[in-house]
Amino acid sequence: SFSGVDYYGSFRSTVGLRWDLLPAGNKSVTPVLCYSEQEVGREGLLDYNGTNIPFSFSGGISSPLPPAEISWGPVYINGPLSGFIDRPKGDPAQADPARPWGGGQWELQKEWGNDTSYRLPAAMLENWYWLQQLTAAGPARVLIRVPLNDGVAVYLNGEAVYIGNNPLKEPGRQTTLLLSLQEGTHTLLVKFFNRFGKEVQVGVDANVPQVLFSKPLPDFKLNAGEPFRIELRNPPEMPVHRDLGMPNVAIELK
Repeated sequence: SFSGVDYYGSFRSTVGLRWDLLPAGNKSVTPVLCYSEQEVGREGLLDYNGTNIPFSFSGGISSPLPPAEISWGPVYINGPLSGFIDRPKGDPAQADPARPWGGGQWELQKEWGNDTSYRLPAAMLENWYWLQQLTAAGPARVLIRVPLNDGVAVYLNGEAVYIGNNPLKEPGRQTTLLLSLQEGTHTLLVKFFNRFGKEVQVGVDANVPQVLFSKPLPDFKLNAGEPFRIELRNPPEMPVHRDLGMPNVAIELK
């Protein structure tokens, strides 16, 4: 779908998640919903092959992520640059602090780190970009948190991993994201979108509790060769085009 409060702040959004199963044999399974603090306290609607089941992201079991050895490089910023929420000013795969990008230059922020946020001036439809490299000593999953402002777009190694907005203009709202990393160096690019404000809050917080949650769902039976569908959507009272805002949800079958 498309979500947003107007043309400039609209983007192709995720209004539901769907898992399609085609079992090879008969089997009874317990699906386990995995999620982060981003989803805690939310409510949703599960669809088991057409049967709707209200669901709450509360009461889950918390489990720490395996320790990850991550080295964070220096921070570079670029902006302010004009643009819509979902259209990066340059090619995210070509973002390089040594080269011009999007009509601007990357500026090293020697005193900046990953334990706080910063405020930068911005006029209407002006955005700031944050560029940083991180190196993983081995395969890892790591949670980060970024300010949402009027919207944010996060790219890892040139690929969009999250685009979201803040339709109710809630001040100070942030979003938590789970990054899956392979061994080696990765490039993180974050666009902080401003619609009508006079400044944006920027930052990538790596000091996030590295904890995920899991919650068993009602059991169901799979029959060999018969498709089975699981869908997760917003509650029916929410607007149908409202972005789901659950970027870290996954389902495991036990």
